[in-house]
Amino acid sequence: MDYMYICDHVSLCVQVIAEFGTDHVYNCDTFNEMVPSSGELDYLSAVGHATFQAMIDIDPTAIWWLNLLVYFQGRMLVLDLQSEQHEQYTTYSSYFGQPFIWCMLHNFGGTLGLFGSMSIINQKVFVARALPNGTMVGTGLTPEGINQNYVIYDLMTEMSWRTEPTNLTQWVSAYATRRYGEENDDSNQAWDLLKAWFNVSDVASAWYHLLTASPHLESVPTFQHDLVDVTRQVLQNLGTSLYVIIVDAYRSKNISSFQNNAALMLDLLTDLDNVLSSNRAFLLGTWLESAKALATTPLEAQKYEYNARNQITLWGPNGEIRDYANKQWAGVVINYFRPRWELFLGALHTSLVTGVEFNQTEVNNQIFNVELRFTLDQTIFPHLPKGNSVEIAWQLHQKWGGKLESGPCWEQSWQQEGGPQVALV
Repeated sequence: MDYMYICDHVSLCVQVIAEFGTDHVYNCDTFNEMVPSSGELDYLSAVGHATFQAMIDIDPTAIWWLNLLVYFQGRMLVLDLQSEQHEQYTTYSSYFGQPFIWCMLHNFGGTLGLFGSMSIINQKVFVARALPNGTMVGTGLTPEGINQNYVIYDLMTEMSWRTEPTNLTQWVSAYATRRYGEENDDSNQAWDLLKAWFNVSDVASAWYHLLTASPHLESVPTFQHDLVDVTRQVLQNLGTSLYVIIVDAYRSKNISSFQNNAALMLDLLTDLDNVLSSNRAFLLGTWLESAKALATTPLEAQKYEYNARNQITLWGPNGEIRDYANKQWAGVVINYFRPRWELFLGALHTSLVTGVEFNQTEVNNQIFNVELRFTLDQTIFPHLPKGNSVEIAWQLHQKWGGKLESGPCWEQSWQQEGGPQVALV
């Protein structure tokens, strides 16, 4: 192993300790989301030894904290990064004696959506603790974004002190009561529907129960947030169903059906942006103004705004991981998602009417221009909400509620093969 590799690591450790002090625990993932230049065991072992040697050269009591299988008994702490979905401690026999932390990752990119593995968390934490010769020493949270699905984090943090699984039905009911400050049958029923994997109809029913609870809870900020969030999810599900219908209409060359449902899709996106505008947690302006507020010069503010816009859209100059961290926020939906859909649907319509084959490459290039303009734009968006969330949600329920039972189910929307492709909201 190159001696300079150790020197660089030592230099880095010196600078980190000088700036922050030390608790003698150092996080370093040598091959995180990258392929090593060599897969030979001697090379991989040398990298591991050199990395740890750099730590103990500067701090003899160093503990290496990482999310990989390691080799220095007693001097490593392993994060099993996504235990609730892809546990590794069972594959590697509790890391062959190394202490590890059972972690819930849950979210990639800080995206929005009603999802989480409550029943798995409520069982597998305790199974891991009870493994013969197990080395689990604690629980952890490793999400890429936390401003969503608060219920799942509430439950997961309790796992650090609970000694056995809880009754989820009772727990969720108590959660709704403490979240809204009073007990309400309709809000309890909504959360009971949402506590596990759901059908689309369950989300629609939960939406109705929250709306029914609104006369009693509409002044509670957490209730307002959750009503907007569930409304967002219902409209997203409906948008997915519309996409299936649009694809079918395109394939069958049914121009009338295509036109009607394409118009519904664009109308739906406008309505989605409208309800998101009613709550501060779902505003693009909040995100952008927070970024610019950190700047010390106008040029810095411009760069921070560009980075904030780019991170939730293209994430790279050319869309290297486009939409990985996408956000269903007011301002993003109407100025980023909707223009893309309008362009995409317009191109499909032209293909249907003229009989000219749809050109996916050309449309992708046109969509990229829309995306790039958004990242470079400096339009100021509201950072304060507008409108009444409850009133808007009721209006949307009256407008769209009847369509929820007639569209294809959520699962079907992901079984379509071939045909034009475009990123969903």
